[in-house]
Amino acid sequence: MIWLRTGKVLLPGVTTLARLVARVRDQALDRLHQALFGVLTPRQRAILELLLEVPEGARASDLERWRKRPSVASGKNLEKALVRAQEILGLGLSAITLPPEVPHRRLVDLARYGMGATATALRRHGPSRQLATLLATVLYLEGKSVDDCLDLLDLLMSTELIGKAETTVGKERARQHPKLARHSATLAAAVETLLEVTEYGEELSLEQVWELIDAIVPRRELKAAVAAVTEMVPPPTPMTTGRCGRCWPNGSARFQASSRP
Repeated sequence: MIWLRTGKVLLPGVTTLARLVARVRDQALDRLHQALFGVLTPRQRAILELLLEVPEGARASDLERWRKRPSVASGKNLEKALVRAQEILGLGLSAITLPPEVPHRRLVDLARYGMGATATALRRHGPSRQLATLLATVLYLEGKSVDDCLDLLDLLMSTELIGKAETTVGKERARQHPKLARHSATLAAAVETLLEVTEYGEELSLEQVWELIDAIVPRRELKAAVAAVTEMVPPPTPMTTGRCGRCWPNGSARFQASSRP
């Protein structure tokens, strides 16, 4: 434009420039469609054309069916998603070597158009544009169908399997809580009696100590409480004294660091 002004060349009108830009753009798109059309074998072209047809007994074409992903996480929908991915990958179009002159951005644009256009609109295009659009759409759906399967599996695992397992564990803990509290109170009463005995300041025999504890908690109930608490509560971590005189759990990083030579 600057060169035209400097050379005092008569500038074209806006409509003329618009027509020139549109013509160049259409030529570039035609070259893109022809390049993609040229890598397809006759068999692959026939397969892509069938994607726009509605099979006998079906309500929608294969392309329309593949463009819809299952939305609700369930085992049945995951099975459908796996079948969908198998059908798309079974076409074998991912093995096609695309021309190096085809930019990835143009392929994405074609796939975006193919994901939204109706089968009727795609049939109106010429063979090169129609098949180029279908090729780009199927290549996009190959990765999209696998991603949908993984998303459904992740959602199904988190909501159905892990969620139900956590709910079951939570209910079991809630059921055991009153039992644990009752047995812990029994043990606390026995230990409290033992601590009081040690504060008497006089020597007592083991039998005398047990007599005092039995007066508060019968030995049979005490054994049952110990067995129940041992079953419901994990054992404490063994403690070891390091060089610094402080106790750390065995295997901890602090303990290992303090015990190095």
